[in-house]
Amino acid sequence: MIKIVKIFAILMFILLLSGCSHTPYMQFSQNAIYITDKDSTNIIELKNPKKIHRFDSCVFDGFTIDDVNLHLEYIKLHSQCQWNGLSSSFYQNFLNLNIKKLQLIKTFKKDKYNIFLYAKDGKEFYFVHTYDVSSDLFLIDYDGSFVTKICDECYLLDKSIQFNERIDKSLIDRNFFEGYFSRESNRDYYEK
Repeated sequence: MIKIVKIFAILMFILLLSGCSHTPYMQFSQNAIYITDKDSTNIIELKNPKKIHRFDSCVFDGFTIDDVNLHLEYIKLHSQCQWNGLSSSFYQNFLNLNIKKLQLIKTFKKDKYNIFLYAKDGKEFYFVHTYDVSSDLFLIDYDGSFVTKICDECYLLDKSIQFNERIDKSLIDRNFFEGYFSRESNRDYYEK
């Protein structure tokens, strides 16, 4: 009987460990970004990336990457912090503040990706938002090369109408002024 209890305890321990294992949703290397879906992994290849780490008291890990045809911002909040609204809406407002006269042309929803086609003066770009429990990835795809891999309805953008203004600001940097995310107070925690 003791042998059965030991075997059962070992099996339960193994199940506990396997249940706690976590496959990262997004992985970053020097020249690629890997976003894991249920069945596949989407790869964003980077040609000449310029990565800048961004810091805020609520951000566990945050950075922007500027490359030839994309701008990316990754934000992973500390567990005691929260967004003060919808993160994708904050980023869209952030875009509207930095790029005047933006028009939303079309929206797409594909699996865990929210895709928005924007235009200014006839020049187009895609904005993509995806997230997991504690992190958000905001991506501006200037030519459609990433978006066409994940969305059948989306199309590559013509170079002659490709948007050429670049984003050099960060949502993390603007958080101090705009209050996009904040630390959850102990009082709020105990009132729940």
